[in-house]
Amino acid sequence: MKRKTLILCILILIIFTSCTKKEDTEIKEEEKVSEKLSQMEEKTKKIIENIEKIVEEDEKPLFVEEKENDEKESEEDSSGQGGDSEESGSSSAGESGSSEQSQALVQPEEKTYEEKKEEEKIKRDEKIEKDWMDLSKEIEKIHKDFNKYKIEAIEEGINSDIVSQTENHLNNLTIAIGKKEKINSLKQADKLIFSLGNYFDLYKGNVEGDLNRITYTMREAYLYALEDNFENANKVAIEYESYFSMLNQKIDIEKKDKKHLDTLQVSIKDLINSLKYNDPDLVKIKRDIVLENVKKIKEIAN
Repeated sequence: MKRKTLILCILILIIFTSCTKKEDTEIKEEEKVSEKLSQMEEKTKKIIENIEKIVEEDEKPLFVEEKENDEKESEEDSSGQGGDSEESGSSSAGESGSSEQSQALVQPEEKTYEEKKEEEKIKRDEKIEKDWMDLSKEIEKIHKDFNKYKIEAIEEGINSDIVSQTENHLNNLTIAIGKKEKINSLKQADKLIFSLGNYFDLYKGNVEGDLNRITYTMREAYLYALEDNFENANKVAIEYESYFSMLNQKIDIEKKDKKHLDTLQVSIKDLINSLKYNDPDLVKIKRDIVLENVKKIKEIAN
């Protein structure tokens, strides 16, 4: 009897150990995403953010004192000096000479409205130039990361055509940044994000690729809106439907978190609806809401 009990205990232990190992393996398979791939994605997203900052900085009006205010202050000063002169009578020749000398010393330090504006423009241009140089350094890092990662991706089973496509988008982004082409740089960066989504599909249970494709359609719709091409903006935006369907099938989240998927879909539809107003600023607001909702889904899924 004792022997049977011992055998039974051993069998239970073996089964339990086997199940535990199986569960560990499944967890590893679901979570195994290359660090190099994640880094490339994050760097590309950062590049997009920084290019958009350049666009905003370049379009921002220069802040300088208005010429009318400067002239008004000068007139008030002159009027005040005139009143004092009338009340006190004519100044002595020595005092007049001293006043003229004092004005002569101050005058070179005062700058006209045009000079102030030009100074501010130079400062802004220098900052933007530095930002472009920083972007060139970042894109170089992505080239190095991809050079290391693509061998790993090929071993995992990625199609060679996809690798060529990614290299093409990366090269085009590099050239656009080198030429300081703002809109084209954004477009090429979006295409790179879209292409990187294919690599996330290699990893079981990962929905990053689907989220990347949704992000791409929303960003691309906004860029078309910037060019007043709302017809193409609408065409690319409605492509989200197939990507969202795939996301909905693959994502594994708790029932209470399902509402976030609904929120994401509603925000996408809001963006598509906003296109009929032909206002890029409105589309940008709706796009940013979508991107926030995508970020929330990513946090939940991970």
